Amino acid sequence: MLAKTYFDLKDYHRVIETLKKEDFNKNHYAFFLSSYASYMVGEKRKEEEILESNNQLEKAQIVNEKLTELMDNVNKREKQIDDIKNLDGFHYYIKGIILRELNRDNESIEALIKSVNIFPYNWSAWRSLSELVINEKIFMYVKSKLNKHWICDIFIAEVMVETTEFYNMTEIMKFFNTLNAKLSENTHILGQTALVLYNLHRFDECLSIFEDLLTIDPYRIELM
Repeated sequence: MLAKTYFDLKDYHRVIETLKKEDFNKNHYAFFLSSYASYMVGEKRKEEEILESNNQLEKAQIVNEKLTELMDNVNKREKQIDDIKNLDGFHYYIKGIILRELNRDNESIEALIKSVNIFPYNWSAWRSLSELVINEKIFMYVKSKLNKHWICDIFIAEVMVETTEFYNMTEIMKFFNTLNAKLSENTHILGQTALVLYNLHRFDECLSIFEDLLTIDPYRIELM
């Protein structure tokens, strides 16, 4: 509880100090919180070094100095834990983030797929996964590995919005119409549908959906 309070206050060094005596092989929550805090310490230091440098080439070479240590901790935990099946979704989430930052994208995708399949309610993991879907081949592979879940449908819709060139208009609208039928008053889906229509230059239909959004959520700011 104390570590979470420090984390919310962005006092990441104290998070790490508070949790240093925990058994990370047994306490999944403590492992994730400590690892993420360490990652953020490294990110903060990286940003400081970028600001301090006046050399553009040097700036491009600055990395999070905690990544190697964190990756070692993840690998060590996977070897030491009694049954790897007991690892939770947040273990694979932090693993996926580290691998992505190390430019090991294929391994990152595999870790993030495991994360969302184990615990599909972590939208940050879905967003991290979507950022690695850079072509149709990767998208088709990722879709084939995902468990069926309503959040998975939202993820697919999100990728469709960001990578409209993978699809023709009929495919996109068919999927979104099906999704809207399942989640008719989901403002996120309505907003993404409006974005797709805007990208397809179907402005009248786009405007109509935005009006529906304002009816459901009059104080909405996102996408407005």
